Order: sequence, then C-alpha cells, then structure tokens
Amino acid sequence: MKVSSNLKIISLIAFALFFCPANVFLAIPFVGACALFIRHISTKEGFKKVELDKKSVLLSMAMNLLLLFIFIFRWNTVIGLIPTVFIFRWNTVIGLIPTVLGGLILTVTGSLAIPVVTALYGHEAKASVSSDTKLTIPEHLVALVFSFLIITITSSSSPLIAVNQINDPNCLLTVGRGLIHGKIVYRDLIEQKGPILYLINAIGALITPYDFKGVWLMEVIACDIFIVTASKIQKLLSGKKDLITTILIGTLTFVVYSCRCFAYGNTAEEFSIPCIAIALYLCIRCIAEAKIDFKSTVIVGICTAVIFWIKYTICGAIVGIALFILGYLIKRKDFKTLLRTILGVLTGFAIVSLPVIIFFAANHALNDLKEVYFISNIFKYNMGGEADDPVYKLLNPLLMLFLYGAENFHLILMFVIGQIYLSRKSKSVTIMTSIAFVTCFFFAFISSKSYPYYAFVLTPFTIVSWAPISELISENTKKKNAARYAIVIALALITCAASVSESRNREQIGIAKDDYPTYHLSQIIKESDDRSLICYGFLDRGFYTYTETDPDVKYFTYLNADSEHILSVQSAYIATGNYKYIITEYAPVNFEGYELIATDKSPIEDIDYYLYRRIDD
Repeated sequence: MKVSSNLKIISLIAFALFFCPANVFLAIPFVGACALFIRHISTKEGFKKVELDKKSVLLSMAMNLLLLFIFIFRWNTVIGLIPTVFIFRWNTVIGLIPTVLGGLILTVTGSLAIPVVTALYGHEAKASVSSDTKLTIPEHLVALVFSFLIITITSSSSPLIAVNQINDPNCLLTVGRGLIHGKIVYRDLIEQKGPILYLINAIGALITPYDFKGVWLMEVIACDIFIVTASKIQKLLSGKKDLITTILIGTLTFVVYSCRCFAYGNTAEEFSIPCIAIALYLCIRCIAEAKIDFKSTVIVGICTAVIFWIKYTICGAIVGIALFILGYLIKRKDFKTLLRTILGVLTGFAIVSLPVIIFFAANHALNDLKEVYFISNIFKYNMGGEADDPVYKLLNPLLMLFLYGAENFHLILMFVIGQIYLSRKSKSVTIMTSIAFVTCFFFAFISSKSYPYYAFVLTPFTIVSWAPISELISENTKKKNAARYAIVIALALITCAASVSESRNREQIGIAKDDYPTYHLSQIIKESDDRSLICYGFLDRGFYTYTETDPDVKYFTYLNADSEHILSVQSAYIATGNYKYIITEYAPVNFEGYELIATDKSPIEDIDYYLYRRIDD
C-alpha cells in the first residue's frame, strides 16, 4: 500500500516520542539524535517510493502494543501502577487515563515507522560482515580512557566517593579479603554469589585490602573489555574503522552504565556482561560467516563457565544462543560441526570449572559449595508468601520486563534498533539475538523476588544498535578534519554529562567521609584494642572493611536466603559474649550485657545505625 512521505515522517516522529526519556537532560541529546536520523532517512533515495504491506504494519502495531505497557510503567510512578496490576482502585485507574490514551495514539501513529525503515533498507544490498575487527592503539587508548571515566563516575567503588556504604559490594569485598587471608567461601564465610566473583574481589583486596580502589580497578578492566568487544561487534557489522566510532562506543557505554540498573557497581551482572559480549561477538561472526571454528567454541565455553561461577542465573543469554545454534546446525544436518561445537564448549567450560571444583575439594568444602551456592539459592532465597507460588515465579519475568524496561527504557530502545538493523544483515543472527534476549531476561528474573540491578544483564544486547548509529554519524560527518573531531567530542561530552543525571551514585560524590555512619562508627570501634564485631540482622555496610577487621564467624552478615536461621545463629554468637561490638540498623535492639553507645543516620538513605558495646566488669 502507498503511504505519503508526510505520513511516514509523522510515524517516525511518533515512534521516537514513544521512547523519549522522562529526564529532560537525556531528552535533549535523544531528540537531537532522532531528528538527525529522521532527516537522514527522509532524504534517502527511495524514501518516497517505499510501499508497505498490511502484514508488516500489523506486526509492527502488535509489537508497539507490547511496548505500550513499558511506556505506561515509565510515565507513571511504580507505587501508583502496581496496585492497578493487582488491586482495582478507581483513583489509580483514572490517573492512568491520560498516559494510556497518549500511549495508544503514539502506538497507532508510530506503527508505520519500523516497516518504513526495514522496507527502505531491505532493497539495499546486504552488506557482508567485516573480517578485520582489530582495534588500533589509539582506539584501545580511547576505550581505556572511557573505562576510567565511566567507572569513576558511576561506581560506588570510585575514589571520588569517600566511603562505600552499599551493602552487596561490601559483602563481596569482605569475602574476597577473607580468601587472601586463608578463609574459604561457603565453608568459613557464608555469602550467596559465585566463587569467581569473590576471586575478582580478592584480587582487588590484594591491591587495597581495606578500601575499594582495588575493586575500582577491576571494574575498569571489565568495562574496558566490554568497550573493546562492543567496538569489535560494531566493526564486524558496519565495517567502520575510525577513531570517532570508538568515541561513539565509549559514549554509548557511558549512557548504559549510567542507567538505574547499573545500581552501585561491583555486581555479578557487571562482571558478567563482558563475557556475554564476547560470546555474542564470536557467535555473530560464526553465523554471519557460516563457519563455526573450534577455537571460538572453546572461548564461548570459557565465557559460559565464568558466568556460571559468578551467578548461574545470568547464563540465560548463553542458553538462548545454544538453543539457536542447536536448531541451526540440526536444520542444516551438519552433525559433525554440532559435535565439534559441543566438544569445544565443554572443553572451555572444563578449563574454568575443573580448577574451581579442585580448589573446593582440596579444602574439603565441596559440600559447602553445593549447599550454599546451589541448594540455598534455589530453594531458600526470599521464600515465604507469594514467593512460594510457582505461577508467580513464571509470571515474574513478564512483569519485570515492563517495570525494569520502563526504568531503563534505553535498553529496550537500543535492542529494538539493533534488531531492525540486523534484519537486513542476517536473518539468522536476528533470530539468535532475539532468542538470547528472551532467555536472558527470563533466567535473570525467574525468582520469587527481583532487584533493579538484575536488568543490567541485558546491556550486551544494546551493542548491535551501536553499529547503525555509527553508520549514521559517519555518513553525516564525512569530512575528516579537526572540526569534525571537535564536534563529535563536544557531543560526546554533552551526552555523558546528561547521562550522569541518571546515575545512582552521583549523590554520593562530595559527601565527606565523616558524614557516613560506616566511617563514624568504625572510628569509634578502632579506638578499642578489641575490634570484634557482629553486624546483626542486616547486610554489612562496610563496617568490617573500615574497622580493618576480618569476621571470624560464618554468618558475618544477614542474607536473603535462610534468613531466620541466620538470625538465630547470630543471636547465639552474641549470647557467648565473645564480641565487643554489635551494630544494628533501622531500630534499636536490647542485647543483654551490651549498652548503646552511638547512633548515626545515613546521608543517602533513610536508615539509622546503632552501635552497642559489651559491658565489661
């Protein structure tokens, strides 16, 4: 069917508004990029002649209707919307009417956008993938500079933040420090994540045992690997090979790392995404070249094992890729390649996993590994109430897609852009990445309870969209001169500055260390020769780190798995009277033989802390 050029442009504008961020600082570069793209595509030869078929328009509208739910979640507060999902409330429903109507208008109006773009590029020759994806030394330097900048601004481990008071990073560093001091995770110190994540923190603790500068460097390295791999994927797909492209990749990485789901850094998701990105790069290259080599399969196996031993629920992306490769090779009846692929992946997996198993076996801790990392996480994590309902667990990923897709809208936007772009490069790769995205999200959120940082695992799926953005920038800045670089660098800086407004750590930059309860109460404890300490009923906020002590008990911190048992064991520790200090949060607790000596309040959260000291005769 024929559609006028004006209607096509209106549809593109409506589709762009569908994803426009609510943050005014991010909206400005977003609108600028969309205007540049619409101008670019509307002046392209063949734009006026593009005809659409009804089937593609209907499919586009169906996808938009799904995205409509994310739109509604994003433009209404979570507190106001969740009751609408579970409990019928007239006042909440009425409040949603303007958002729903506005979203429906954009849904229908923007339904032509994707068919227009795909039809326009569909009759162009499909570009083959590039075989040369090596980065030059200047490109590596740009990637490293961006890595330092990104982690320094977005992570709670940053030297710009006086005290890291975030719970999970502190628990990880405490266990990592325990490893270098001879303790074995799960046997001597109970924590829930995978052993490789503690190994990463142990390396950080070797550099700086009682602050986060070492962990900060480990995050910088992980970010650099991600940017380098993202640049390789971009080169693989677009063939663009200049320094400006690497600057663009660094800028977009800054945008993604500034999102809400990055949380505070030093998470399992953060250290896993370089491995997912590497696996995606190798698999896209193998499928596009119709050649699966043994070396690539071994590397994918290594990446899979690293992810598995960091946090096995993050393996969803690899599961999706594996399902596609299995079907792809079976369909081609290439069973020889299938067997070689399975052997390669298993070989890579064994290279990482065997040392892990041998380490725990040599330290008589295999059973502890099984009980804590597997059984406890699977059967005891956040149990009780609706959490025990298997139907709730299965539906949770769908609800979380709307919720966290709304909070981190650009992850969904970039994924959609990437899939449209891939559709003209390789149908097989498009299907593979789509399956991997679904399984990745499903595995990450099939749980009784979900946390915002789980969504960060979707970050590698944004990389594909950076190739068409690179092409767009290159086509609109063809003259390679100093002015061109100056404009690109200025735009990159503006975009990064705008992204900082979304970072969850920005509020901590500039707070003096004396204003943190972790530092203040730790200084009181350090005045004593006996620094023995129990953090009762809450996740450690850094008290072991900033008092420069190591816990000598298994349950040094509260966990979300087997919580009642942990509290009873901690109470037994306290009853022995062997510990000089106790710290609680939120509310005071009466402990026999102890007196309350200090209180303090977090400068970034509504949490009070209470310090108790043993009453010695």
